[in-house]
Amino acid sequence: LLNKAGKKVIYISTSNRNLENYHYSLSEKYKGNLNLFENISSENEELMGININLLNVLKKEKEYIMFVNLEIALSTFFGEINKKRLETGQAYNTNEIVRFLTENNYNYNYMLERKGEWRKRGDILDIFPPGYENPIRLEFFDDELESIRFFDIETQKSIYKTNEIEIYS
Repeated sequence: LLNKAGKKVIYISTSNRNLENYHYSLSEKYKGNLNLFENISSENEELMGININLLNVLKKEKEYIMFVNLEIALSTFFGEINKKRLETGQAYNTNEIVRFLTENNYNYNYMLERKGEWRKRGDILDIFPPGYENPIRLEFFDDELESIRFFDIETQKSIYKTNEIEIYS
Protein backbone atom coordinates (compact mmCIF):
# COMPACT_ATOMS: atom_id res chain seq x y z
CA LEU A 1 0.00 0.00 0.00
CA LEU A 2 2.85 2.40 0.72
CA ASN A 3 3.99 2.12 -2.91
CA LYS A 4 0.69 3.66 -3.99
CA ALA A 5 1.69 7.24 -3.15
CA GLY A 6 -0.30 9.80 -5.09
CA LYS A 7 -3.21 7.42 -5.53
CA LYS A 8 -6.51 6.59 -3.93
CA VAL A 9 -6.51 3.22 -2.19
CA ILE A 10 -9.55 1.63 -0.53
CA TYR A 11 -9.17 -1.56 1.50
CA ILE A 12 -12.48 -3.27 2.38
CA SER A 13 -12.81 -6.02 4.98
CA THR A 14 -15.55 -7.74 6.95
CA SER A 15 -13.34 -7.67 10.05
CA ASN A 16 -12.95 -4.51 12.11
CA ARG A 17 -9.89 -6.12 13.72
CA ASN A 18 -8.16 -6.42 10.32
CA LEU A 19 -9.03 -2.82 9.51
CA GLU A 20 -7.66 -1.62 12.85
CA ASN A 21 -4.44 -3.68 12.51
CA TYR A 22 -3.67 -2.43 8.99
CA HIS A 23 -4.54 1.15 9.94
CA TYR A 24 -2.29 0.98 13.01
CA SER A 25 0.64 -0.55 11.14
CA LEU A 26 0.51 2.09 8.40
CA SER A 27 -0.11 5.06 10.70
CA GLU A 28 3.58 5.13 11.68
CA LYS A 29 4.86 4.92 8.09
CA TYR A 30 2.31 6.64 5.86
CA LYS A 31 2.26 10.43 6.12
CA GLY A 32 -0.72 10.99 3.82
CA ASN A 33 -4.43 10.95 4.56
CA LEU A 34 -5.20 7.67 6.36
CA ASN A 35 -8.86 6.97 7.18
CA LEU A 36 -10.58 4.20 9.12
CA PHE A 37 -14.34 3.63 8.74
CA GLU A 38 -15.51 0.86 11.05
CA ASN A 39 -19.01 -0.32 11.80
CA ILE A 40 -18.92 0.00 15.58
CA SER A 41 -22.46 1.18 16.13
CA SER A 42 -25.96 0.07 15.30
CA GLU A 43 -27.34 3.58 15.80
CA ASN A 44 -28.68 4.93 12.51
CA GLU A 45 -27.42 8.46 13.35
CA GLU A 46 -23.88 7.17 13.90
CA LEU A 47 -23.93 5.16 10.69
CA MET A 48 -25.23 8.16 8.76
CA GLY A 49 -22.41 10.27 10.18
CA ILE A 50 -19.85 7.68 9.11
CA ASN A 51 -21.30 7.66 5.60
CA ILE A 52 -21.24 11.46 5.36
CA ASN A 53 -17.59 11.53 6.44
CA LEU A 54 -16.74 8.75 3.99
CA LEU A 55 -18.42 10.63 1.12
CA ASN A 56 -16.54 13.83 2.04
CA VAL A 57 -13.18 12.02 1.83
CA LEU A 58 -14.11 10.43 -1.50
CA LYS A 59 -15.16 13.79 -2.98
CA LYS A 60 -12.52 16.13 -1.59
CA GLU A 61 -9.26 14.24 -1.06
CA LYS A 62 -6.80 13.72 -3.93
CA GLU A 63 -4.66 11.10 -2.18
CA TYR A 64 -5.58 8.70 0.60
CA ILE A 65 -5.57 5.19 1.96
CA MET A 66 -8.96 4.22 3.33
CA PHE A 67 -9.95 1.19 5.40
CA VAL A 68 -13.69 0.49 5.20
CA ASN A 69 -15.90 -2.12 6.82
CA LEU A 70 -17.82 -4.11 4.18
CA GLU A 71 -21.17 -3.49 5.86
CA ILE A 72 -20.64 0.27 5.59
CA ALA A 73 -19.49 -0.04 1.97
CA LEU A 74 -22.62 -1.96 0.98
CA SER A 75 -25.17 -0.10 3.09
CA THR A 76 -27.36 2.64 1.81
CA PHE A 77 -28.68 4.68 4.68
CA PHE A 78 -30.17 7.34 2.48
CA GLY A 79 -31.13 7.65 -1.14
CA GLU A 80 -30.37 11.31 -1.35
CA ILE A 81 -28.62 13.65 1.03
CA ASN A 82 -30.50 16.79 1.94
CA LYS A 83 -28.35 19.56 3.29
CA LYS A 84 -28.79 23.05 4.59
CA ARG A 85 -25.90 25.49 4.31
CA LEU A 86 -25.76 28.26 6.90
CA GLU A 87 -23.43 31.26 6.95
CA THR A 88 -22.93 34.00 9.53
CA GLY A 89 -24.18 37.44 8.53
CA GLN A 90 -27.08 35.98 6.52
CA ALA A 91 -30.78 36.17 7.38
CA TYR A 92 -32.68 32.93 8.05
CA ASN A 93 -36.12 32.01 9.27
CA THR A 94 -35.45 29.77 12.30
CA ASN A 95 -38.83 28.09 11.80
CA GLU A 96 -37.65 26.95 8.34
CA ILE A 97 -34.45 25.53 9.86
CA VAL A 98 -36.51 23.69 12.49
CA ARG A 99 -38.82 22.39 9.74
CA PHE A 100 -35.76 21.13 7.81
CA LEU A 101 -34.55 19.34 10.94
CA THR A 102 -37.88 17.69 11.76
CA GLU A 103 -38.52 16.69 8.14
CA ASN A 104 -35.10 15.05 8.07
CA ASN A 105 -35.58 12.95 11.21
CA TYR A 106 -33.83 15.12 13.77
CA ASN A 107 -35.51 14.82 17.18
CA TYR A 108 -36.25 17.66 19.58
CA ASN A 109 -34.69 17.17 23.00
CA TYR A 110 -34.60 19.66 25.85
CA MET A 111 -30.99 18.71 26.52
CA LEU A 112 -28.86 17.45 23.60
CA GLU A 113 -27.54 14.00 24.34
CA ARG A 114 -26.77 12.38 20.98
CA LYS A 115 -26.41 12.90 17.26
CA GLY A 116 -29.59 13.68 15.36
CA GLU A 117 -31.09 15.93 18.06
CA TRP A 118 -31.86 19.66 18.22
CA ARG A 119 -33.21 22.22 20.69
CA LYS A 120 -34.22 25.88 20.56
CA ARG A 121 -33.98 28.38 23.40
CA GLY A 122 -34.86 31.94 22.47
CA ASP A 123 -32.44 33.10 19.76
CA ILE A 124 -30.20 30.05 20.15
CA LEU A 125 -30.59 26.88 18.12
CA ASP A 126 -28.45 23.85 19.06
CA ILE A 127 -28.08 21.01 16.57
CA PHE A 128 -26.10 17.78 16.78
CA PRO A 129 -25.61 16.73 13.12
CA PRO A 130 -24.63 13.11 12.44
CA GLY A 131 -21.53 14.11 10.45
CA TYR A 132 -19.84 16.02 13.28
CA GLU A 133 -18.08 15.00 16.49
CA ASN A 134 -19.59 17.90 18.44
CA PRO A 135 -22.91 19.75 18.34
CA ILE A 136 -23.21 23.25 16.92
CA ARG A 137 -24.79 26.34 18.42
CA LEU A 138 -26.40 28.88 16.11
CA GLU A 139 -26.90 32.30 17.69
CA PHE A 140 -29.33 34.69 16.02
CA PHE A 141 -30.08 38.37 16.42
CA ASP A 142 -33.58 38.68 15.02
CA ASP A 143 -33.23 36.81 11.68
CA GLU A 144 -29.48 37.32 11.26
CA LEU A 145 -27.17 34.42 12.08
CA GLU A 146 -24.56 36.07 14.30
CA SER A 147 -22.35 33.10 15.19
CA ILE A 148 -21.81 29.40 14.60
CA ARG A 149 -19.92 27.58 17.32
CA PHE A 150 -19.06 23.98 17.99
CA PHE A 151 -19.47 23.19 21.68
CA ASP A 152 -18.69 20.44 24.15
CA ILE A 153 -21.83 18.45 24.90
CA GLU A 154 -20.82 17.86 28.54
CA THR A 155 -19.65 21.32 29.58
CA GLN A 156 -21.65 23.35 27.03
CA LYS A 157 -18.50 25.46 26.48
CA SER A 158 -17.53 26.62 23.00
CA ILE A 159 -14.76 24.65 21.32
CA TYR A 160 -14.33 26.76 18.20
CA LYS A 161 -16.13 29.17 15.95
CA THR A 162 -16.76 28.95 12.21
CA ASN A 163 -18.41 31.22 9.63
CA GLU A 164 -20.31 28.56 7.71
CA ILE A 165 -21.63 25.06 8.13
CA GLU A 166 -23.54 22.40 6.23
CA ILE A 167 -26.13 20.36 8.07
CA TYR A 168 -26.96 17.03 6.44
CA SER A 169 -30.12 15.02 6.72
